Amino acid sequence: MAPRWRTALLVAFLAGAALLPGGPPSLWATLIVQWLLFLYVLWADRSVVPGLLTREHLPRDLLIGMAGCAVLQLFDRLFPHAANPLLASRLGWIAVSISAGICEEVVFRGYLQTHLGPRWIAVGAQALLFGAIHPGARLEAFAFGLLLGILADRLRSIRPGLFAHVLTDLVSGML
Repeated sequence: MAPRWRTALLVAFLAGAALLPGGPPSLWATLIVQWLLFLYVLWADRSVVPGLLTREHLPRDLLIGMAGCAVLQLFDRLFPHAANPLLASRLGWIAVSISAGICEEVVFRGYLQTHLGPRWIAVGAQALLFGAIHPGARLEAFAFGLLLGILADRLRSIRPGLFAHVLTDLVSGML
């Protein structure tokens, strides 16, 4: 378990980022910030990542991830949001989709959800922060974060949500 100040620093950074005015950051800025947050979480609590690298439950996690992607595509249809112009290129979209799926799941469901208090408060709090850092799609991102948080809590693994996140981002950019 990481010291509380490390979690508080991460929450303060995410809350501050959510309040920044202006449009979306550049592709490179997005990728750099995602991976810096990932590294910060590894530094704060190394126990977050090892379960991602095992073969245990891999087929189950992939199937749940694909089913989650289908459900999340329904959210995309119900809550349409403006396209992000920085992700107009296919290669940029693929890079950000994979990066977001890995980094955001480790940061939000892997780290924050295990450090923000009792189970259901932490699930809700990480979903609120997740929604807050997605301008233009806050309601959709909150619902997405809540669903992935419940999935991670029930299965005791962030890997199915990671697969669902990557697949959802990839599919939504390809349609």
